[in-house]
Amino acid sequence: MQLKLFCLNKTTDEPSCYFLKGMIQGLLQSVGNLPELNVDEKSCKATGADYCAFLTSSHH
Repeated sequence: MQLKLFCLNKTTDEPSCYFLKGMIQGLLQSVGNLPELNVDEKSCKATGADYCAFLTSSHH
């Protein structure tokens, strides 16, 4: 699923899909039996990438 709406007419040097990042983090936190996870945006359409990509990792 491509959500270009969040990067529509936007250019930046750093990933900037903060709303999607927060939404993914919130959804993961609401799932039981998962450790607390960090969500980081690794690529962003607004930076010229082909798509926005997010990476999750556990808190240490």
